[in-house]
Amino acid sequence: GCTNSEVCQSSQCVCPEPTCPASSCGTITNACGATKNCGGCGPEKSCNGNDCICDQVPASACLGKCGTVSNSCGESRSCGGCGTDQSCNGSNQCVCDAVPASACQGKCGTITNACGNTRSCGLCQGGFSCNSSNQCVCTPYTTGQFCMNENAGCGFITGSNGCGGTMTANCGLCPNGCCNEFTNQCTPNACP
Repeated sequence: GCTNSEVCQSSQCVCPEPTCPASSCGTITNACGATKNCGGCGPEKSCNGNDCICDQVPASACLGKCGTVSNSCGESRSCGGCGTDQSCNGSNQCVCDAVPASACQGKCGTITNACGNTRSCGLCQGGFSCNSSNQCVCTPYTTGQFCMNENAGCGFITGSNGCGGTMTANCGLCPNGCCNEFTNQCTPNACP
């Protein structure tokens, strides 16, 4: 009889050519020493012990990427997340998020997120102005506005500052007369 995987052909023991199992690669040898080249592996696979195995995704695949990247045979690598106010899109790229409408709650003017997108939150009403913190604040009268609002042409006067408080201002002198202390208007008469 024949030994070591040999087969009897025409009354002779011969070593048959080995067959390549599915997903095998490289050169295989059977028990009686015959060899056969089973070829290479597909993309992103390597031959390891006559088996095609999927390569690991290299760190270089994460260059400029976010989220999870995969290769063609199913291995994956996490490339991390994105910065503040950014999201990872379907192409594994970090993109700047739109500023949501909710960010305008209690705000005015134009607000900007951490990556540079903006949203207009509108103007302030009723004499309020938008400060550098995007808050509507009351701006007290200037001396000129205050004196005009109080209908005062001269002298010191105290009244509303336009923001719920009081202010005192000098509404000017009378170069050719006297300031009436009751009306705060200049009169042509000399002061007593």
